[in-house]
Amino acid sequence: MSESGSTSYDGFLSYSHAADDLLAPRLQSGLQRFAKPWWKRRALHIFRDEASLSANPHLWSSITDALDDSEWFVLLLSPEAAQSEWVNREIDYWKEHRDPHKILPVVTDGEFGWAGDVAGDAVPASLHGVFEDEPRWVDLRFARTETQLDLRHARFRDAVADIAAALRGVPKDELESEEISQHRRTIRTAWTAGAAILALGVAATVGAVVAYGAQQDAQAQRDQAQQERDRANVLAEQEAVARSDAEHQGAIAEQERDRADAEATQARDNAAEAERAASEARARELAAAALLNLDSNPERSVLLALESTMAAAGSDRVLTEPVDALRRSVAASRIVLRVPGGELVAYSPDGSLLATDVARGDVAIWDAETGQQLSLLASRERRPAWRAAFSPEGNHLAVSYLSEEGQAGPLVVIWDVSTGEEVMAFESDGFNEANSVTFSPDGSLVAAQASGGAATAVIVWEVASRAEHLRIEY
Repeated sequence: MSESGSTSYDGFLSYSHAADDLLAPRLQSGLQRFAKPWWKRRALHIFRDEASLSANPHLWSSITDALDDSEWFVLLLSPEAAQSEWVNREIDYWKEHRDPHKILPVVTDGEFGWAGDVAGDAVPASLHGVFEDEPRWVDLRFARTETQLDLRHARFRDAVADIAAALRGVPKDELESEEISQHRRTIRTAWTAGAAILALGVAATVGAVVAYGAQQDAQAQRDQAQQERDRANVLAEQEAVARSDAEHQGAIAEQERDRADAEATQARDNAAEAERAASEARARELAAAALLNLDSNPERSVLLALESTMAAAGSDRVLTEPVDALRRSVAASRIVLRVPGGELVAYSPDGSLLATDVARGDVAIWDAETGQQLSLLASRERRPAWRAAFSPEGNHLAVSYLSEEGQAGPLVVIWDVSTGEEVMAFESDGFNEANSVTFSPDGSLVAAQASGGAATAVIVWEVASRAEHLRIEY
């Protein structure tokens, strides 16, 4: 449990590696992706030892830290888990330190039942006597015989929805409705992004480079179509010869024309089918390439997925691969935070804070991870805030101001970041606005590029005394 009382993980995944080493990571992935907004990294934060622990000689202490920081205990039950020393230790620790009612059994193999207490060969000894009534549990035993488990698998998706509903504390049908809404929102966002990227012409360029293999297949299809067209031309020539002999063989010529027309139509149909097949092949190749770039280069993945949807337009059938690739690539985009701002933006030295101008003369301080506004630096003169710089410690922010419509005021103001209060202001005769500002590495000096009339200078002040330390005019 963290000092603030909140938990870092929505669920702790306890399981036997011997039994569920393949199922556990797929279940973790499904829970983290189910009903996930496209702009979030995951819907739920699930702890799984091999995925969440780095190399650590103090393994048990790391496990107990994770248990303390987890809201739910998701227990994968199997005969192997019932005999596992680690699984029983984790259950004992949870019973002693956390809420036993937040143990969620998930049966992956063996027998599990209720007869006044949990029973069956899948039940660890430490689980006996925990529940007063029959607990809510999820049956995943069917997954033992499945080779492809993800959210496209109907039964697996339903089981994931059961578990996610318990962890998130919402009804299952409401959570499934949210999953559908997020999927539709992702599709709309993907098409919007696609229109912008297509306008820049980037998708076609990247797609041409990475889809060489698909182009080879498409070229083969086009060659076949050309052969069909050549055959149609030959038939047309034969038809012309037959017509020239019409005076002597009128009846035979008529039959030849009919036959030639039928074969030409078939040739055109074959050519159209070849073009469609080429479009589908290219679309699938591009979709596959987009998924290959999903983790290493999400931006390229989006471009490839968009090119795949363009290629799919050449088919009269609905292809699922391009749409799926576009949805997944947009979901993996790297946009993590959006806050309002204009000309001014500055990060604190440790990257935890972000400063932006939000109104005339006003500067807001934001939490750079969550986007929450922490304080507002409101200027009394209402002059435009132009540039800003954090002090080396990150507790103060120096802001430079421009002059408009004859307004006068300090060139630079230093603010207390946590309280939003003005700490000190700096002025200099003959100058009425500052274009930039910065602190010295030790924070004892602050410098600004100042303007006044036709004069420009770099002015340096001592922070402690507010006295002008240096002026370089040019």
